[in-house]
Amino acid sequence: DVKLGESTDKCQDDLLQHFKEANIKYKIVPSRDKMQKYIYVIVTTPKAIAEEWLVHHNIDVPIDVEHAIKCGRNIKNFNLAHRTYLDESEIDTLKAELAESEKHLSAEDTKDLELIPSELWENVHIPFEHFENEAQSKIYKREQDTVIDPRLYLRVLYEMLTDDISLGGANFIVEKYKADSDHPLVAFFALHQSRHLRPQYATRKFVMCRSKGQNR
Repeated sequence: DVKLGESTDKCQDDLLQHFKEANIKYKIVPSRDKMQKYIYVIVTTPKAIAEEWLVHHNIDVPIDVEHAIKCGRNIKNFNLAHRTYLDESEIDTLKAELAESEKHLSAEDTKDLELIPSELWENVHIPFEHFENEAQSKIYKREQDTVIDPRLYLRVLYEMLTDDISLGGANFIVEKYKADSDHPLVAFFALHQSRHLRPQYATRKFVMCRSKGQNR
């Protein structure tokens, strides 16, 4: 009786009670079988909210190499940017500028100040923050006007779901719930959808559960 009571209490818990405070949007839909055996809870969050999460939690994002180098050259002491060439046509000019700026150094001090190719900046990540200056905001690699690619979006959404309430999360402890055989949660997974099929809350066009073949 005690075990049954505990199980019933768990089933009656509001699992989504902190979603609103965490800025997580959700849609509840039953499965399509005749018995409607399962209930799906589809969760998402707006791009702007996900980007704010990046800022407040100091999460690194990839840079746009060309814009990052050009922006860095506007900073006098950002030597790495001044020593990096975007293409070979810049080499002679950069060498002359480097020689002029470092002429007070000895030959021993300048022997390691060689130019480097921009390819070495690939896969560099830095903390995301909002810039009022448009040129500075371009230092981040973007996909359709957002720095958040699908993989990073899933990471942010998972953190928003599982982090403690004090950190802005929903305190939805996925692994704890899945490990509990008496808990109603039986699975937790990502839906792979093309961008135009993702939830549009303004028009209430919610995501549909589709097979792998339909997503090709």
